[in-house]
Amino acid sequence: MPGPPGGEGSGMSQLVGSGIAPLDERIGGLVPRRCYVLSGAPGTGKTAACLAFIGAAILRSEPAVILTQDDPTDLISEAHYLGLDLERALADERVILVRYQLDFVRRLARAASPEVAFDELQRLIGATKPARVVIDSVAPLLEAGAASGAGILALLAFLAPAIVGAQAKA
Repeated sequence: MPGPPGGEGSGMSQLVGSGIAPLDERIGGLVPRRCYVLSGAPGTGKTAACLAFIGAAILRSEPAVILTQDDPTDLISEAHYLGLDLERALADERVILVRYQLDFVRRLARAASPEVAFDELQRLIGATKPARVVIDSVAPLLEAGAASGAGILALLAFLAPAIVGAQAKA
């Protein structure tokens, strides 16, 4: 029979702040090295929450990566509005910002293997081992027609080494 939440081996005793104040106040943070999905209609604050999550990485001196559809200037402006100096973090290479290419959906749909897109992402990230990765939004992966399912699986495969590696160390 499983023990209570937060018990030994649950991972709950090792929560880290998400940077998203209402979430941290309500549940105390997130279990490290897990994937979390934040969904909502346009304009509901998903990007603001993602920036708060990245802000926590900056405060903890953790490397972070943002994969986005947004214009970098708009993202930096929104971060500034929220009190986050994303521009400095980018300049100091504490945060890496990668923008989907305009033809990403078409290329993913035509690719022999969706892993090619994530190989390119890994090349852009380089040797950085990010503690936090934000993908805002997964919509381009879902818009790739028949390749959508394979694209999501490739995304999970891309994220898996960090997740599995951290769990193996625990």
